Amino acid sequence: YPNPSLGWEREAMVPGQSGSEREDVYSLSLPLDFSSKRRTRELLAHAELEVANAVVMTTRTQAVTSVLSLFYDLVAAQKRREIERRALDRLTEAARVIGKRVAQGSASGYDLTRIEIEAQIAESELRQTEARLKRDGRALAV
Repeated sequence: YPNPSLGWEREAMVPGQSGSEREDVYSLSLPLDFSSKRRTRELLAHAELEVANAVVMTTRTQAVTSVLSLFYDLVAAQKRREIERRALDRLTEAARVIGKRVAQGSASGYDLTRIEIEAQIAESELRQTEARLKRDGRALAV
């Protein structure tokens, strides 16, 4: 809004009349705005602020959700690694036992080959899980 203003003027009356009369004129200017432009601007600024706050909250929620999801994926991968490691140990032990039986002639080489292939697959899955654990651990640290 324009600034309010106060004015003062002194006017002298026409000479030749009785006495010298003066007239002082004071003026006060106080600008008033009865339109809704200012209120509309305030409401618009408030609405824009609320939208910005909503975006911040949404972004924060998405970030927290992403981190929690990554954390739980990491915990699940750790459990999966333990399970896969135990399965690999059991398959290795089974291959050792079947290998002894094959050497003694009480088992076929087919069983040994099948268990060795399963052990190699289990070892490959274990390595993939460990790689996933390292990747997710770094991502979670970031």
